Amino acid sequence: MPPELTLESDYSSLRELIKGSSSSFSCSGSIAITTDTSVKEYGHVPTKSRPVRIFWTSRDSVPQMLVLPICERDDVDASGAGALQQLVTDCAPAGFSRRGKYILDPTFCKARVLKPARFATTFHPVDLGILDEIEKQLLPSFDAGASRKLIADLSSLIVYSSPNGFIQKHINIPYSENQFGLLVVCLPSQFTGGNLYVRHNKQVRDLDWSPASSSTIQWAAFYSDCKLEILPVTGGECITLIYGLYAVGAGVGYVHPKTSLTPCIQPLKAAVMNILGNPNFMRQGGILGAFCSYAYPASESIAHVLKDGDYLLYLAFKSCGLDTCALAISSTGDWYATIFERAQSKNIPIQHNEKNKAAKVVASEAWPCITLPGVTWVNEQNEDSVVLRHSPDDTGAASSSGYGKGTHRPTKRRKIDKSKTPVYVDGAIFAVIPPWRVRL
Repeated sequence: MPPELTLESDYSSLRELIKGSSSSFSCSGSIAITTDTSVKEYGHVPTKSRPVRIFWTSRDSVPQMLVLPICERDDVDASGAGALQQLVTDCAPAGFSRRGKYILDPTFCKARVLKPARFATTFHPVDLGILDEIEKQLLPSFDAGASRKLIADLSSLIVYSSPNGFIQKHINIPYSENQFGLLVVCLPSQFTGGNLYVRHNKQVRDLDWSPASSSTIQWAAFYSDCKLEILPVTGGECITLIYGLYAVGAGVGYVHPKTSLTPCIQPLKAAVMNILGNPNFMRQGGILGAFCSYAYPASESIAHVLKDGDYLLYLAFKSCGLDTCALAISSTGDWYATIFERAQSKNIPIQHNEKNKAAKVVASEAWPCITLPGVTWVNEQNEDSVVLRHSPDDTGAASSSGYGKGTHRPTKRRKIDKSKTPVYVDGAIFAVIPPWRVRL
């Protein structure tokens, strides 16, 4: 069969592989509570946890403490239940931000929130091996030898109370260009209902934490552009800790491949090699672009926070010897200027309107249209998240109301200027394709 008739089938094969490679958008686990004093909290990863303590100051400046799970002994249970109700009372109504305004909408969210500056807890996900598991499942680009680390930044304590505490389907805004996910920890407090739904594209994860809620710490981590929903709590109190997940550290621009991922990369690599082996494909050279399956906070480069199948595709391009980059796509056109310069540096001709001197002007005028000079796309934008990416001000996360003003993040966390909060945009992976005579 002539090469020109097989090129489209090669494209189709790569598209299907890209579509099917992104499925691990969340992970979860549980840790039982024990009162055995021989269980060490530090020095190794325990399989069980001590009871969790929460410390805070009530509105009338009285120090408070709640121990979870609440002891079942009658003489202690009353004081524990009283402390739990005091915690709920001292939390503020939860709302969300939209276009710079704080909104309390009980039809969207019915919960109460306490910010980190107003409470402390003995629980930390790093002590129980939770962050190690998240790195393994959600950050395939992390490597033991890389000079980077995963940080869980506690953002709030949220209580969903019966008879109908809930939050509707929403996507949390990113706080930093290094943020890649969220961690929700359900503390041991008995409740019924309150299923957690996590959605990405047409896939849904349904987590029912209620059966083990009285004696177990349960958690779920997922990419930050996933949609989160908590169904109404029909009994008890669902107490959650919310953490932002960040990939930080030196040398974040370099992505370390793992040998364990080789079997996953091979089908993608083979599909790319088939396309490169066709003499009718970019005979003079050019740029091959693939839209990512996930959205990313706007940033110059997103290679250090690539998720799931996006990372595998990036590695597939790299393993074929192609000059590859992963960029956030936005209306500024800076991303197109970057790849345009890469092509020019390799003497690959790209025709574009001479009236537009800067490459980013061409992209800015075309955005979000994907027909741009010199770029051949192998797939289409993810339609399920178009509203999120192109209208980011319409999304928000539950946060506290005005009570407790002056709150701040602890010194170990980067203070956030919400006026400069990044927005979600499409991500794309670009590979500079050499001319046919070079890649023979």
